[in-house]
Amino acid sequence: MKLIYLLIIIFLFLCSEIFINPLGNFPLNDDWAYSKIVFNYLENKQLSSTGWEGSLFYPQMFLGIIICKMFGFSFTVLRILVIILSITGSVVFYIIFNNLTKSVKLSSIGTFLILFNPLYIQYTNTFYPDVPYTILTFLSFYFLLNYINYQHSKN
Repeated sequence: MKLIYLLIIIFLFLCSEIFINPLGNFPLNDDWAYSKIVFNYLENKQLSSTGWEGSLFYPQMFLGIIICKMFGFSFTVLRILVIILSITGSVVFYIIFNNLTKSVKLSSIGTFLILFNPLYIQYTNTFYPDVPYTILTFLSFYFLLNYINYQHSKN
């Protein structure tokens, strides 16, 4: 597995993030509703629903609370959290794709297409739960694949 291709893709992604400029303490689209839950917990020490979130949001909410306790609440901090999750997810996706295809070229193309998909890159720059949920899906699939390979090698 040649990591140079993955590093180039991540570098290009970070360059695009610099161009996008996710900094700014203001909500984008409807991520105010998700961010408000984190803000309310930090301010009032109680979880209060806005009615927008679903059960898939709770792991992200707890992670947002932990990160905002360390760095203070801001929309920028929450966006950077999702950007870091997005990069982590791209690495997991690359590993999965490489394990399935054994092709660095296909793995690189697939990872590039995921990271630069217009919807994925849009939601990477918000506190929407779409990207973190996608990352959980990648992680679940990664562990499933490892289990299947382990069972196959045992037999």
